Amino acid sequence: MNRSTPLFVLSTVESDSHMWNLSYLQLVLEESGIDVINLGPCVPVATTLQTLASSQADALVISSVNGHGFWQGLALREAALRSSDTLPPFLIGGKLATSDLDNDFIAQELRAAGFAEVFVGGEAIPELRNWLTNFKECFAARLQTIPEGISANETHAATHRPVPRHRFRAQASLLMLSGRAAIAARRPR
Repeated sequence: MNRSTPLFVLSTVESDSHMWNLSYLQLVLEESGIDVINLGPCVPVATTLQTLASSQADALVISSVNGHGFWQGLALREAALRSSDTLPPFLIGGKLATSDLDNDFIAQELRAAGFAEVFVGGEAIPELRNWLTNFKECFAARLQTIPEGISANETHAATHRPVPRHRFRAQASLLMLSGRAAIAARRPR
């Protein structure tokens, strides 16, 4: 598959039934010159991963506004690492926990788990637009440097570095334990 424009899969976590955020993000992505496959609300992990693999998308964008994006986003990332050796960048944003007080902690933990970027709070959309600008510049440069005879599939595989699975599983387990403890410690009693 040889594309001249980037292709992103846009999805949400299984428990999130909201569609307005996905519609809005699709418009933001398309205005930035990104082709979008929007999977809609309440997407099973298997559907997201199958679409990601079959489309050979250049990135996965997860949006959640129900407060469960952090834990379910981590679970989606771990399932993706178990299913494939090469993955595109994973982006996540929205209301990822039930309290905005945890945004900094959550962003740090999701990045440590392998998300390319986390977008939360009032600056989420401007930060996403900046990230997209940088991504498109890299995408355009990559297109210019592909030697003749190299397929888009080979280029896709060569530009997406896998994370060693054993390392991620250990980190994810520690993150879930430390995350739950840190969130519980911050709650007022």
